[in-house]
This record gives sequence, structure tokens and C-alpha cells, in this order.
Amino acid sequence: MTTRLATDRVVFENISKSYRVNNAGLKVVDDISLTVDPGKFVCLIGPNGSGKTTLLKILAGIEKQSAGKVTAPDNIAYLPQQGSLMPWLTVRENLRLPAKIKNQLDNKLEKNIDRNLKQFGLDKFAGFYPAELSGGMQQKVALIRTALYTPDLIILDEPFSALDAITRLQMQVWLVELWRKLKCTVICVTHDINESMFLADEIYVLSSRPGKIIRQMTVDARRPRDIDKLSTKRLLNAQKELRELLVNERI
Repeated sequence: MTTRLATDRVVFENISKSYRVNNAGLKVVDDISLTVDPGKFVCLIGPNGSGKTTLLKILAGIEKQSAGKVTAPDNIAYLPQQGSLMPWLTVRENLRLPAKIKNQLDNKLEKNIDRNLKQFGLDKFAGFYPAELSGGMQQKVALIRTALYTPDLIILDEPFSALDAITRLQMQVWLVELWRKLKCTVICVTHDINESMFLADEIYVLSSRPGKIIRQMTVDARRPRDIDKLSTKRLLNAQKELRELLVNERI
């Protein structure tokens, strides 16, 4: 069962998920419990097949857990791993889409779209189609659309995995700025340890399938953070611990 509460915490209580594969049960997630307080930025990391994406889909209401209970805010925005922009729509039309589906288009939304496009350097590209934009610009549009409707919770599945290293760093900084502006909760899946250290307040490490939480780590670094300064002895030791956990889980 998933309970939606307007301003409450995100709570996973003993969540398990199994699929039927070739007439046999395949357990993907096993008895996961965690709590995320409002306004926190949390990253989930773990090997392939550890159930990270499955957890996000359960939280977003796309999939149903086999056991356990989820409590989450009512107003959720979910950005899946695969590109979510409609290729036949312009940037502006993509940003309008959620409101259009709900028949909620109005002048206030248009002004909000204009403000966001200008703030994030995309105002000259409102009439462009996704294929005419760089990968970083496409992802920025997708994130603006995710955030445009002021969600209480943003769910991100490896949002920068397809980007080059420099664009990825720029987008990480931009995402933190967006999160601080919205004052919402963010739960993000990533395979990048450095990315998780820069973005997150809390990091949860999942085991290999079936996914269980094997480590919860608080990132003890002040905000705003400088990527180049996440190299103190304490933080380097934390990164080393995360690497060793992930390497061991792949064996």
C-alpha cells in the first residue's frame, strides 16, 4: 500500500518486490526500510540489478510492491532514466505538457515557463525541438519540467548518466541550485560515487540482488559545496569505503 500525504516524510517500511520470470519468483528488493525527512537530498547507489530503479518506480506509484508500505508526499515529479521529452514537441510545448493533460493551461504558467527558461539560459530555445538541443540542454529542459509544478518530492533515476564529464559537472551544480530554490525532497539514483558525495545529504548503499540496504552514510560536508574541495581526508575515506562496498557486491 502507498499512502500519499501532502507534506510528510518519505518512508519505506519493509518493502519487498518480486517478479514472475519463467514461472519462478525473482526477488529484486528485499525488506528495505528507510526514512527521508522533508527537504533532504538522498542518493541511492548499488550494483546493477540491485533494485534501485524498482524502488523509485514503487515510490512514484508506477509499480506496486509485493510487501511492505510506502508513505510519500502527494505532489511527486518523476524523471526516468530514459529521455522523457516528446520529440515532436518544442521546448515550450514539452514544458506545457503536464498542465495541458490536466487542462490547466493559463497565463500564470506561461509566465512561469518564461521565467524558468530565462533563468536557466534557455529562453532563446523555446521554439526548438529536443533533437536540436545538446544532451545537457535536453536534460535541463526535462528537469525544469520536473520542477515547474513545485513538487514536494523529485525522483531522479541516473539523470546525468548519458552526459559527458564536463556537462555532468555543470548539471550537478545546477541541480543543487534548483533543489535549494524549491526546498523540496530529492531522491536520486546514481552509479557515480563522486556525484553522490557532491549531491547528497544521505547516501544509501544497496546490495546485489535482491537489494538490501547495507550501508547508510551521512555526507559530512557543508553547503554550498565545491566539487574540487571534496577531498578532505574524512571524505576521501568515505569514498574509499563506498568503492569497497560496491566492488565487493559485484563479486
